[in-house]
Amino acid sequence: MKISLRYDVVKNQKPIQNGCPPHLLDFAYSLIVSPRGDENWDLFSALPTRHSNLQNILSNCGINNIIEEHIDTPIIDTQTTMYIIAPLGDARNYLGINPHDNPSFIDFMSKKAKELIKNRTMKLIIDYSAEGYSIERVHISELHTLLDNEKIPLDNVYFISSNLLLEKIYQNWCKMNNITPMNIIIGPFFEYFSFNIYRHRQDDKHVFQQLDTIKKKPRAKKFLCFNRRPHPHRHALVCLLSMEKLLDNSFVSWPANIDHSFENKENFLWSTFNDVFPPNHPLYNRLIIESKKLEEISPLIVDQTNFLENFAYGYENATHYQDSYFSIVTETLFHEPSVIFFSEKIWKPIANLHPFLLVATKGSLSKLRELGYKTFSPYINESYDLIDHNADRMLAIVEEMKRLNNMPIDDLNNMYYDDILPILIHNRNWFFANQIQHISIPLEKITN
Repeated sequence: MKISLRYDVVKNQKPIQNGCPPHLLDFAYSLIVSPRGDENWDLFSALPTRHSNLQNILSNCGINNIIEEHIDTPIIDTQTTMYIIAPLGDARNYLGINPHDNPSFIDFMSKKAKELIKNRTMKLIIDYSAEGYSIERVHISELHTLLDNEKIPLDNVYFISSNLLLEKIYQNWCKMNNITPMNIIIGPFFEYFSFNIYRHRQDDKHVFQQLDTIKKKPRAKKFLCFNRRPHPHRHALVCLLSMEKLLDNSFVSWPANIDHSFENKENFLWSTFNDVFPPNHPLYNRLIIESKKLEEISPLIVDQTNFLENFAYGYENATHYQDSYFSIVTETLFHEPSVIFFSEKIWKPIANLHPFLLVATKGSLSKLRELGYKTFSPYINESYDLIDHNADRMLAIVEEMKRLNNMPIDDLNNMYYDDILPILIHNRNWFFANQIQHISIPLEKITN
């Protein structure tokens, strides 16, 4: 099979991502030449699209005959031709519904690209695999309006997402609104992204905890919890850990300055306790007090002191996994309805042979088991995964942390090394052996 990825702009034989505004083309090219160079944050945040990972993914799925070509290159009948739009961040940016009234990606598409998509010679791929947003946050209704206005056939549009619930919810939405559906492709794409980086270093004992280094001995801390970005549910959790006196027995990171994600501190506090613990919750006032205490002792440092840069990959360190018993994984999304999304955060403890409690949306552990992983019941009470109410789900997680924290050290060690370790070995082996099938099967919709 031959796949041709088409681009409207190619500079010095390097394709620039589709959907890029003309005034940002030079900046986008500079990031291709030097992706870790000194970025102008104002320009970077203005980019509505990014380079897609689809070529790399398809290559690792066994499709090696993939070429990148200018949109004007003649099309061969025997090839599959694709035009990729890969949104960067908030969906409103590429859809042109942001407060700056910027045009949508449609306005930056060449006339040739539109023609090829309309006559089904070329497929339109919207690669949102780097996010797992809900149907509301990907603004499906607005996307449909744009495509309908351009008379783009929806059966020739393929929308890729890491929200593992999106396809079912979208199909129901289309039926309710009597709308012709696009093709929806869902998968745990961050499982693949993580594997693609970790596979080259999985035997490095400085990066990942190794089986031969695990000794039946007490560990320095009970819990390990990374929190670079101060999302509301993370703020609520760290306040609860402070309230329950669990911080002293944990490696917990937390930034000193929360203003880079919110307009001001008051908005941040409101968002935290409105999303997770609303004002009518019995713990609301107590958590406000804990938040002020947390501010006084922040930042809490585990590994990195720079909380503004995203250390998603390439900075893994086995030390804190070796020195603690359990990861408290604060996923990207927690209170959003109709979402199950696994970012790189869950795959780090799995690769590091580390058991975890998962602070995520309802049903996330169940979905992880569907992917072939094992979780830790009955050794960890995982009933929290079935709780609808956000505050109650988080409180159940903290209650289980308290139980684990209070276990006699001999009982904890016996449970950890005798009962849980075989689960950890299974999960790590499964991660390094089976993630390709989780995305290759859904992607057959594109390649067939």
